Amino acid sequence: MTALDLEGALPLLCSFTLPVHAHKLFTYRVPGAMAGRARPGVRAILPVGRGTKVGVLVERDVPPFPGDGVLRDVERILDREPVIGAHLLGVLLDAAVYYHHPAGLAVESALPPGKTSSHAVRYGITDAGHDLLASGSARDLDRRLLELVSGGAKTLVQLARHAPLAGQAQIDDMIKRGLVNTAQTGRGARVEKILRLLRMPGAGERTPGEVGKKVLEALGRTDGVTLSALRRSLPVPDSTIRSLVARGLVEVRTDSAWMSVELTSDAFSSAYQDPPGQLTSHQKQAVATINNAIARGGFSPFLLHGITGSGKTEVYIHAIRSVLRAGRSAVVLVPEIALTPQLVAMFRSRVGEEIAILHSALPLARRRAQWDSIRSGQRRVVIGARSAVFAPVRDPGIFVVDEEHDTSFKQGEMFRYHARDLSLLRAQREGAAVILGSATPAMESFHNALGGKYGLLTLPERATTQPLPEVEVVDLRIHRSGPAGQPFVSGVLYRAIEETLAHGGQIILFLNRRGFAPAATCTSCGEPVRCPECSVALVHHRFTDRLSCHYCGHSRDVPATCPGCGAGGDAMELVGPGTERIEQIVSDLFPRARVLRMDSDVASGTAAEPILRAMREKRADILVGTQMVTKGHDLPGVALVGVVRADMGMSMPDFRAAERTFQMLTQVAGRAGRGDVPGRVILQTYNPEHPCIDAARSQDYQTFYTWELAHRRATGYPPYTHLALVKLSGPDEQAAARGAAELGIILGPGPSRVLGPVSSPLARLRGRFRHQIMLKADSRRDVRRSLELLPDPTWALSQGLRSSVDVDPLDFL
Repeated sequence: MTALDLEGALPLLCSFTLPVHAHKLFTYRVPGAMAGRARPGVRAILPVGRGTKVGVLVERDVPPFPGDGVLRDVERILDREPVIGAHLLGVLLDAAVYYHHPAGLAVESALPPGKTSSHAVRYGITDAGHDLLASGSARDLDRRLLELVSGGAKTLVQLARHAPLAGQAQIDDMIKRGLVNTAQTGRGARVEKILRLLRMPGAGERTPGEVGKKVLEALGRTDGVTLSALRRSLPVPDSTIRSLVARGLVEVRTDSAWMSVELTSDAFSSAYQDPPGQLTSHQKQAVATINNAIARGGFSPFLLHGITGSGKTEVYIHAIRSVLRAGRSAVVLVPEIALTPQLVAMFRSRVGEEIAILHSALPLARRRAQWDSIRSGQRRVVIGARSAVFAPVRDPGIFVVDEEHDTSFKQGEMFRYHARDLSLLRAQREGAAVILGSATPAMESFHNALGGKYGLLTLPERATTQPLPEVEVVDLRIHRSGPAGQPFVSGVLYRAIEETLAHGGQIILFLNRRGFAPAATCTSCGEPVRCPECSVALVHHRFTDRLSCHYCGHSRDVPATCPGCGAGGDAMELVGPGTERIEQIVSDLFPRARVLRMDSDVASGTAAEPILRAMREKRADILVGTQMVTKGHDLPGVALVGVVRADMGMSMPDFRAAERTFQMLTQVAGRAGRGDVPGRVILQTYNPEHPCIDAARSQDYQTFYTWELAHRRATGYPPYTHLALVKLSGPDEQAAARGAAELGIILGPGPSRVLGPVSSPLARLRGRFRHQIMLKADSRRDVRRSLELLPDPTWALSQGLRSSVDVDPLDFL
C-alpha cells in the first residue's frame, strides 16, 4: 500500500479505541473501499502486533501524531451502522478520563452482548475437573483455577485477576486434560441449580461416599440451596450429585434466570391489575415539577427524597409516561436483580409491553435480543442493573436511578464507574431528565440538591394509610441474655416475635453477616482459624459444617486442635452470630414457625425470588437475612422487623460507616407496616446513644445528615473533598511495599494531598499483599492531574505487581 489510495487522494486516517491497557487512542488508515462505512461508533478489525483486535472508531479525518511511525490499515469494518451512538461514545470517553481507565476497555462496556473482543470466551469446569478438585490432589495452580471456574464460567482476564500465574497455555493444557471446557458467550442460558434433600439413606441401604454424606448432611440443614453456594464451602463433583439424584436422595431443580424473571413478573402482574389510588399531594407536586421539566427539554436532574413506602415508583411511572408521549425513551436502574420482576410487572401493567430487561442474569442470546430491540427503538423502556446505563436507547428522555444510595451501582473492579454518576453525565449530553430516588440519599447527592445542583423533591409521608413503623431500641448492655440463654435474641425481641406470630403477622430478622459464626476461635490462645491466603478469619457455615473464606473461597473442616497453639479437646469455639445461627435459634425458639433465610449462600440474584414469593404468599412466617432484605422489596404482610446487631457495621475502617449503617437500618425498618397492619421495629445494639442509631430510631434523615455533614467537614471528607484510591499488590510483601513507596514519591509533587502508602485494611487477599495510597483534593480536576503522574500499568506488571485506580471509592478494604 502506498501513501496514496487508489484514487490518488490522501488516505483517510481515523482514531480508534483498542481493548488494551493504554490510556490513548490509536490511529489507523482506512482504505478507500471502506471509507463510506467509517463512522464513529462502528467496530473494526485492527492489526495489533502479529494478531488483530476489535476496536471502535472514535473520530474521522485525524492528523497523524508524531511518533506514530508507519500507520497500518484497517482490515475490516464490521458494522453498517454505529453500535454505539455519538452521545454515549462521548460519555464513555469522558468517563475513561475521569476514572483513569483505558479508553478501549471503557468503551467495551457498551458493546453488544457477546460481541466484545477480549471477553468472548469463558471457561467452565467439567465433571473431571470437579472430581479432581474434590479429591484434594490437584496441583496448586490447577486447584486455584478449578475453584474459580467452579463458581461459574470465567474469562481469562477474570482468572488472571485472582490467579496471576494463569495464562492461555495453562488453560489450554487443562482443556486437553479434560478439566476445563470453553463456553462462547453467545451460547446457552445461565441456569441456577437448586438442591433439596428428599430423604436420608434408609436402614441397610448402602450409604454414599464421604463427600455424598457431607452433601446430605448439609442439605438436611436447609430447605434448599443453590449448587454454586454449596460448592463455595464444600467442593462436590457433578458425579456425586448425579449419584445422589439417581438414588432418589436429592432433588435438583433447574431454573433459567430468564424464565425466573419472566415467570415471576407474570406472577406479580395480578397485583397491579387494579388502577392505582389517588396520588398524594406531595406525589402530585413532584410529578408536575418533573413533567414541566420534560416538556421544556434539556438536562434536568432531580433528587426524589421520599420516606420508605411513600410511593416513589408512582412518580417514576408518571414521568416515564410523559417521556413516552413525547416520543422519547427511558432507562430505569435498580440496585438488585431480585427487584426486577416486581418492577417489570408494575411497569407492564401501567406503561405497556415495550419494556426491555438488561442484567447479567439473562442468558446471552436473550440479552442480545433485548439489546437489538432497544437499539431498533422497538422497546423504549429499559429496566436493569448497573450496566443498563449503557443501553443503546434511542433519544432517551429520562434516567431513573432507584435507591440511588445503594453501593451496588458502583462497579468494584476493572472499569470502576458509578452508574448514578454516568446516568447524570449521559442525561446531560442527551438533554434528558434524571430522577435519583431514595429514602436515604447518599450524602453527596443530598448536598448537591441543597446546593442547587439538583432539584429537591420530597415525599414526607407514606402513600398508604399506615404511618412509619414504631421503632424501639434495645440496649444489649442491659438485656444481655435472651430466653434461651444466648445474647442474640433478647427477651424484648422474643416477646415481639411471639406476639406478631400470634396475630398472624410476618417477621424479618436482619443481620448483615452470613454464615453460622464469624470465627472459630481457640479458647486457649484466643486466635481464630485464619485463611492461608487472606488476612481474615474463616467463617463457619453450619449447613456444610466447614470453615470458609468469603474473599478467596478457601474452605476446610473445623480443626480438632488449634492450628496456632495446638490446644485440643474443646478448645475451638464458634464465636459470634451469622444468619445461619439466627435461623437456627429462631427455629428452636419457635418450632411451629416457618423460617426462611435469604443471603448469598442460599439465594443470589434471581434465586432470591422464590423466597420473596413465599413471603408474599404467606407461606413463611419469619425471614432471616442480610442486606439483601433491606432493598426495596414490597412485603405487605411484614409487621415486625428485628435488627439483631444494629451497630455491627459502625466499626468498619471507612468514613462512610455511620452513613451506611443509618441507610441499612432505615431501609430494613421500612419493610415493616407496608400493608394493612401497623409496623414495629426493634433495634438491638450495644451503642444506643450513637447519633446514627438515634436518627434511625426516629427515621430522621435530616438530623443524621446534619450531624454527619459536620463530621465530614471537620475531617475533610466528601462532599467537601474528592478522593481517589491507588492500590498496588503482589505475592511478595517487600516488593509490594517498595512499589507502593515508589508510587508515593511519584505522586508527591501533584496537587492532591497524598495519604500513605499504607497496608490496606485487608492486608492480604488471595495470596497477594496489598498497599494503598489515598489522594485527597478540593477539586476533581486536582485529583485527575495527580493521577496523570502515574506510570503506565505495565510499570507494575514488569515488577510482578498489579496496580488499580478507584476514583470516588466506596470500598477502602
